[in-house]
Formats: sequence, structure tokens, C-alpha cells
Amino acid sequence: MLRSMISSAKTWAMARGLLRKNEVHGEEEFKIPTSDEFEFTTTRAKEAEGHGSMEVDDPTGSLFNFGDITREGAIQRFGSKTSSWRL
Repeated sequence: MLRSMISSAKTWAMARGLLRKNEVHGEEEFKIPTSDEFEFTTTRAKEAEGHGSMEVDDPTGSLFNFGDITREGAIQRFGSKTSSWRL
């Protein structure tokens, strides 16, 4: 099997012009790849984006009943516009 592999490698190198005669010992040499490298990358990503809003009617002001804070005080402190929240 090894002889067959060497013979096939020599035939492959000859077809591609990768043979030479060594100046020192006079034997034919052929250049063949002796190692291959592969690189695999896997990327997995999940993205999500969401937006929301809410409008509430509170005619009595009970939603802003924070004990000793009045409705007006809560609006001044926390604002009357909707807030944007990101998770």
C-alpha cells in the first residue's frame, strides 16, 4: 500500500511539474503536500428589539397614590410622559 501511495504521489507531482533531480545525490525528488489545514468558523447570533407604549386614564389620580406624595408631586418627580425601558 505504501508503494502505491508513493507511486501515485510521484505521478501527481510529475503532472504538475514538481519533479527535480537532486544535485547532491542525483536522485529524483518530487514535491508533494505533506499537511493540509482547514479552518471552520461557526457564528450564531440572536438579536431582538422591542418597543412599547402604554396609555392609561386615571381620572381620580389613584395610580399616583404613593402615600405622602401627591399626584402633582409624582408628576413633577417622575414625569407625565411615557418612559422608555430597555431590557
